[in-house]
Amino acid sequence: MSQPRIDIVTLVNRVIEKTDENECKWAATSTNAKYKLSLPSGSISVEYAETSNWGENYYKLEVADMSDFVYATFIGNNENNDYYQLFQRLYKAIIDYFTRIQEEKFARLFDDLK
Repeated sequence: MSQPRIDIVTLVNRVIEKTDENECKWAATSTNAKYKLSLPSGSISVEYAETSNWGENYYKLEVADMSDFVYATFIGNNENNDYYQLFQRLYKAIIDYFTRIQEEKFARLFDDLK
């Protein structure tokens, strides 16, 4: 029996929701402006880039299996792609996630100084 098919829009919306609720634990990668979410069955990575050569900004979302083999890549660019706003929302949710983590670290630091 095969798995039910999940579309990328549904997947990304669920990841945004879980990220906003601090249920997804994102990690920064060695690549600038790229973040990775590791899950038991694989990973999702999101990268933002500005390219002066093409004159566009884009987000790249990759889905990989447990051995980090990328089996799906989606691009959202600001020129003509429906995924751009969706991936932009995801990227903002990730940045907000890291902001919340920093705020929590500062709060603990101040608590330590009481």
